[in-house]
Amino acid sequence: MFYVYDNGQHGLIAATADQSTGIRWYGGSYTNTRARADGVGAGLKNTSIIIANQGPVDGNVFAATVCNEYSITVGGVTYGDWYLPSFNLLYLQENVVGGFASDYYWSSSEYGPNSIYGAYSQIFHDGLQGFGPKAAAYYVRAVRAF
Repeated sequence: MFYVYDNGQHGLIAATADQSTGIRWYGGSYTNTRARADGVGAGLKNTSIIIANQGPVDGNVFAATVCNEYSITVGGVTYGDWYLPSFNLLYLQENVVGGFASDYYWSSSEYGPNSIYGAYSQIFHDGLQGFGPKAAAYYVRAVRAF
């Protein structure tokens, strides 16, 4: 758990390890997905939009599908509602979550309103936010809301 709001009733949980150490953002089709939501929990919407837009394309997994298909069982309960985060809150709490590489991590937010080639990323050694080509292989860490 790295972020709590509504007096502890809701929040965000990060996976304890990376879901990928090098995976591309897109599914093989350079399109404008319109995955531009930002803020707490917006990654869930973005992840759904990306998957719907990209579909099976070339048959390879990509950042949004890796997070969407991730699940973990704790105390007999399986949690399968993970998604690709949309913002730098995860970076701001990196010491709480732990286990991050000093490298680029994908965000679920596409870069700009007409971008078919880029998506936002966060570098975990210095916090720099930028954008990378959707075909680049970056790290991925899934989150879920409660």
